[in-house]
Amino acid sequence: MENPFDKYTVYYEPSVVKFDIKLLKGSLYTKSSNDSKIKLNIIADTYIPYVGHTIKSLDFNLYALNDRSDISNPNELNPLKPIVGLKTNVSEIRASDDLKLQSENGVFKLNYTFELSSPFVGSNFNLLGVNIVTNNESMKDGKITKKNIYTTVIPTYYLEGNNNE
Repeated sequence: MENPFDKYTVYYEPSVVKFDIKLLKGSLYTKSSNDSKIKLNIIADTYIPYVGHTIKSLDFNLYALNDRSDISNPNELNPLKPIVGLKTNVSEIRASDDLKLQSENGVFKLNYTFELSSPFVGSNFNLLGVNIVTNNESMKDGKITKKNIYTTVIPTYYLEGNNNE
């Protein structure tokens, strides 16, 4: 019998199979920068097949940005830089007991809490961007390539309503 899901399955491309983000502590928008400490928890399970390359590292980056046309975006003048990120060396993942990221049969499971000062205080930003990138080394020529696995944007009002504090 033919598997009915085969036509939807991606065997050779990296993909995110589970994703969740929560504001655990603090508020994205506060009146003063003294109380702008926040905690964001990200859960992301990514499937990365081993096809002709070695996975050197995985990057998990968060960005602050806006989509408002009535206010200029400072990112138009400056290149977009992450507000916070996590780079994990895949060979260290497999050898360590203290794991930020766990690996099981090609699925890398991140459950990590970022602690930072809110980039939204005193700004016009209203979106949180998330980007997950894999850095692969070709087995053929040793060339390293970056590949975006997952990019999404989350409105900040969604996270504010999600706060467990």
